[in-house]
Amino acid sequence: MKTENKAMSKEELNIIIVETNQAIFAVKKASKTVFLLLKNASDTMNRTDYKTYINSIDLDKSTITKIEKILDNSVVMNNLESLPVSWGTLYELAQIDTDTLITKITDGSINKKSTKEAITTIKKALNQTATPETGKTEPSAKQATDSEENEKSAKQPTDEFTFTMKESAKTHTKEVKKLLEQLKKYFEIPSDLEQFFNEVVA
Repeated sequence: MKTENKAMSKEELNIIIVETNQAIFAVKKASKTVFLLLKNASDTMNRTDYKTYINSIDLDKSTITKIEKILDNSVVMNNLESLPVSWGTLYELAQIDTDTLITKITDGSINKKSTKEAITTIKKALNQTATPETGKTEPSAKQATDSEENEKSAKQPTDEFTFTMKESAKTHTKEVKKLLEQLKKYFEIPSDLEQFFNEVVA
């Protein structure tokens, strides 16, 4: 059991809080500096120099691609002080349409404490369109297709499913019997399950 640590004095706790906030500020400042350096390189270098530059800095391709997407988004770049420092989160923000992004930043829905998960949730909500008549959200094409498939599966008669399963099992009689024997070595097979297997392959 973990022993309870001794309580800190108010002064000691405040010192740690200040040090941590300073470190966080330094990270944010450094992150912004990286953005500005990459932005400057992108704006001022020719293609050859920029390619050499990108291949020489200590960032993986995926991160560079995300940063370039962020750098191209003027709303994100103009509001860095009000947004999360995480590149992954900023990348998600950069994929939201300009007007909506401005609104969400202005009303505080998106702020420096927003997580990537929270942004993803907002994006999903935005991907649903409201129907003029009812104001209800319309599911995406994929959601509609999935729903239709589920409904179709639910309507499939049980006896038809059982028949198909049995026919498939009969085709692979040897495999089913072998599987049953292997299972018996390691598990106690309920009698009704063994009976079912025997009926299937009979």
